[in-house]
Amino acid sequence: MKITKARENVVEQLYANQFSDVSLFEDPLIIKFLDGINKHKDTINDLIEKRLINWRLEQLNPVDLAILQVGVYELLYEDTPTKIVVSEALRLGNLFSTTKSTKFIHRVLSEIIKEHERD
Repeated sequence: MKITKARENVVEQLYANQFSDVSLFEDPLIIKFLDGINKHKDTINDLIEKRLINWRLEQLNPVDLAILQVGVYELLYEDTPTKIVVSEALRLGNLFSTTKSTKFIHRVLSEIIKEHERD
């Protein structure tokens, strides 16, 4: 399976997990991403939540949260180049969400990237 399609499926599964524990996909790449996101969910969500202005994580659009979780996971735990992570997150935002959400996703990821470049 191509990584591009796997990212889409991971977002779909993360969204579906809010309503059911049923696994929609059996592909090893998707499972790897989901396991990694679940293993590091607290760290990932903390980084996202720090960038929310007058919002809590629970208030985010669930699709936007899933896209951000995938992006932050790749930034921190995979060898995916930063430009690809951002490009793919924006593509996913355009595919599954709104223009306003895509701008929000870009801002959050950009802030996380800037912080981690200083480390």
